[in-house]
Amino acid sequence: MHKHVGLFLLASLSCLFVFSQENSRAIIAKSNFIFYGTIVKMNASNIEVNTPGGITAVVKVEKVIDAVDPYQLMEGKEITVLLASVVNRKEKLAQVFYTTGWYYGKSLGVKEVPNAQVKDFQDGLKDKIAKERINIHNDSLQVELKRAVLVIRGVVIESDISGKENPARESEHNPEYKKAVIQVQTVLKGQTSSKQVNVYYSSSDDVMWSNSPKLTKGQEGIFLLQVRQGPSIFPVSGYTVLDKRDVQSSNNQQTILGLLKKQ
Repeated sequence: MHKHVGLFLLASLSCLFVFSQENSRAIIAKSNFIFYGTIVKMNASNIEVNTPGGITAVVKVEKVIDAVDPYQLMEGKEITVLLASVVNRKEKLAQVFYTTGWYYGKSLGVKEVPNAQVKDFQDGLKDKIAKERINIHNDSLQVELKRAVLVIRGVVIESDISGKENPARESEHNPEYKKAVIQVQTVLKGQTSSKQVNVYYSSSDDVMWSNSPKLTKGQEGIFLLQVRQGPSIFPVSGYTVLDKRDVQSSNNQQTILGLLKKQ
């Protein structure tokens, strides 16, 4: 009897640990600015636009833990936080905030990501989040690798080739496809007997395509080649690299091989 109870409790604790770990990763994935800060004033704002519905607070950033550009520069400054909850929130309270930016001007406005993470700053938190960022990146890369029909290591020997594949549509979001030729060095996934492959990429600087890879002559890397990847209104026949994950550094080969083994 006691043995069964012990096994049940152990299994329950294991499930709780896994859930907590997965929940932590999800919270970090949703956050692009994680910091330790002190609430200076509740029901207040220091930005020049109307805030979305909810309670805001002016918070001083004491320590930047994890941030995208240009949020790394906010340490020591006061920003506006749209709070996910006001429970146990008061002025002079210091805690870790998981947030995502929504306004950037003379000051910064961020929305708190709802979470049940430990609010006290702990040694090793920065390293823990950095490791989770790697896991998040690898999880995302794994999805794109699974979708790819051919993964090669190679070098671009020609680029910026215009062709009929570029749809003549009146749209500011036209991807403006260009063709590149890649010399195949190693095949990591799929099969091809060709020493060279033609690949289409977006040459547009439109916001819709700003993060899409732009291939240049002499560029080396690992290329995740896709088919039927583009929007239906801008069809293209052949291999494409339109997602930012589709071009990886050659230094990532061991990581990519490890992820491919898991498929």
